[in-house]
Amino acid sequence: MGNAQVADMKLLQALVFFLHLFYVQSDKELKGLDRGFGDDIKWVSWDDTFSTAKLLNKPMFLLIHKSWCASCQASSSTSSTFCSTET
Repeated sequence: MGNAQVADMKLLQALVFFLHLFYVQSDKELKGLDRGFGDDIKWVSWDDTFSTAKLLNKPMFLLIHKSWCASCQASSSTSSTFCSTET
């Protein structure tokens, strides 16, 4: 390998390292039950979902998302998707 290829490889390794750090940090920021979708809703863990719904006689709302999903990010608390908690 030439010097230019070695330099390119080191640059690529550094880029991958910093992207990994960014991903790990952003994932740590979303550890609450709301996962960035707002704390105005009483979020319930999966283990408590059925018993809570039965106790309150209310339907369940299942939200499936990933932190890297563009549609999920658009539906987060910065939008008005979950603005009505009475529905």
